[in-house]
Amino acid sequence: RFVGKEKLHHNINNINNINNADNARSAQDNQDNQDTQNTQSTQSTQNAQDAQDTQDIQNAQDTQNARESRERAAGGVLVLLVLIASTGLVLLLLALCRRINPWLGIIAEGILCGRLLALRSLREAAYAVRDPLLQGDVDGARRAVSMIVGRDTDPLNAEGIAKAAVETVSENTSDGVTAPLFYMILFGGIGGIFYKAVNTMDSMIGYKND
Repeated sequence: RFVGKEKLHHNINNINNINNADNARSAQDNQDNQDTQNTQSTQSTQNAQDAQDTQDIQNAQDTQNARESRERAAGGVLVLLVLIASTGLVLLLLALCRRINPWLGIIAEGILCGRLLALRSLREAAYAVRDPLLQGDVDGARRAVSMIVGRDTDPLNAEGIAKAAVETVSENTSDGVTAPLFYMILFGGIGGIFYKAVNTMDSMIGYKND
């Protein structure tokens, strides 16, 4: 009888152990499921955040593109207005002078063509750098060349200052003398005015700021 009771207790303990093991396994399964759900929820949140970030980037790019398109359109309108106003005014004045007297029209157009050539300003700019260099005033020459170039002139020595001045005068000779003269030969004073207007617009709005 004692052996039977002991065996019964042993079986009961085995059953309890099996139940405890099942309960532990079920709890572990539940924990695993919960972890999986948490992982999926975290992944879904991350995906949603990534999608939102992508959308924000796309919206910012669209806004930037729209702004650039508006700026280009505004620039085009400005160029047209300046060209029409400048050339139209000059045409009107020259026509008025010719109507008064043909010789007056010729004189007015000659004066206009002379004013369109930047010979004097180029000479003065070059001499403003040359004279201090001849006198040994490197600082004065550096200040003068800084007024006509866009680069940093502080590190330049006398040779660098001279080179910068020559390069700038050479470049501006094309814009201020050669090109206007070419268009004036083809189209008269109105051609020079048209070129000057285009060149001015290019200097003002033709370059994109960083």
